[in-house]
Amino acid sequence: MYSDDNHQSRVDLDDANDWTVLSDDGGYCWFEAPRAIVSGSQLIVGTVASGTHDASRRGNIEAIVHELDSNTTRISVLHERLEADDHDSPAFALQPDGRVLSMYGRPKRTFVPSPSSRITYANVWMLPAEKHRIYDFYRGPGALAPLS
Repeated sequence: MYSDDNHQSRVDLDDANDWTVLSDDGGYCWFEAPRAIVSGSQLIVGTVASGTHDASRRGNIEAIVHELDSNTTRISVLHERLEADDHDSPAFALQPDGRVLSMYGRPKRTFVPSPSSRITYANVWMLPAEKHRIYDFYRGPGALAPLS
């Protein structure tokens, strides 16, 4: 990392030591948010494994947990083999007690945690001014309002 003449931080792309690979097999869709959060010293990133490097991970909904203090990374599988579609990637909300809420779904099929729902593309937001009420803005079929 270095600073240019305008005092902007820049990453030297030739210096591999500046990069940390969090997952060798993850994808996400920009329709869900937030796809990454920081909780204490942990960076949590949501992905869907494609199975390119390990076929047994294909379609896994994963939370990549990177410990910022120790620079170590682990994968927590939220749902095994849901399907290999980046539109299934999880969104996160950090709750006041430190727990992390994750929501994800299958486009035009189901939405976790309710198997009978038909919504997707979670956008999860907690509003402290409303006693930490959590809202999910999503895409749903027909007359279904895009808010729960």
